[in-house]
Amino acid sequence: MDVTVGVIGSSVGLRGYVNLEVRTDNLRTRFAKGKVLRTEPASMGPLTVQGLRKQGGRIVAAFAEITSREQAERLRGVKLVVDSAEDVEEDAYYPSQLRGLKVIDTEGNALGEVSDLIFGTAHELLEVNHFEVGPVLVPFVEEIVPEIDLEKAVVVLDPPGGLFALASEDVSDEN
Repeated sequence: MDVTVGVIGSSVGLRGYVNLEVRTDNLRTRFAKGKVLRTEPASMGPLTVQGLRKQGGRIVAAFAEITSREQAERLRGVKLVVDSAEDVEEDAYYPSQLRGLKVIDTEGNALGEVSDLIFGTAHELLEVNHFEVGPVLVPFVEEIVPEIDLEKAVVVLDPPGGLFALASEDVSDEN
């Protein structure tokens, strides 16, 4: 099964550098200089990593096959993929593994079901479809998501007080 480790974003400068939306915890290994990555769609690659740099809060990538701004713009939105069996990341989960899992709190109370894993700039977010309040975004960090049991199809949450209550409150102007 192929997994996405990055998505090519907008071009940076005139030499074909691109912003990279990273979808891996193993950035240095997955994007090591000389690493060849397959693409989706396949017709847009493969691409050979020339280097990475941090620019502000973004990751900028250089690929040997992209040498101009025009080429970079044509690759916007292209996914960089690897086989899921290749360099398996410890404690890493893919959206397809989490969707549909039952969500409970640390006391065993049912909260809902995972509807998606959303990739963010600081960390990932679990989108939990709560039984009463609908979708709630939960930071996907160990302090809040202490346990995932794929065999039992369960995600255990230790949410901060009010996380699910805030989602259900109506915001009104009381002036």
